[in-house]
Amino acid sequence: MNYARGNQTVVNAVDGLLARTGLPIDALFTTLGRTAARMLQTLLVGQASLVTFDALLTNIQSDESTYVKPEIDPNQVYEGYSMIEAPRGMLSHWIRIKDGKVENYQAVVPTTWNAGYC
Repeated sequence: MNYARGNQTVVNAVDGLLARTGLPIDALFTTLGRTAARMLQTLLVGQASLVTFDALLTNIQSDESTYVKPEIDPNQVYEGYSMIEAPRGMLSHWIRIKDGKVENYQAVVPTTWNAGYC
């Protein structure tokens, strides 16, 4: 989709792969294409990670106050969750804070899901 939409980063990666391998663009619509897409995704995520890492270093070098103490009202109840697709599968976390302390924390990790298939 990003290639078809003209995302320049993706277009450069895909066109570079096709040029280096001598494959026609139709090869992308095959099993080889799906495998190449996974490889290119890894490359693009790695490149984006380096950009994020460089931004983090710049931030640390320009501001040493990288920690902000959270202000938690002990009279409030806080709840939060996160669900993402991790490399090995679904990853989720739930938390509940009551009286200024963690009352409940739960994580469902990919191993939980994957172990059920063994």
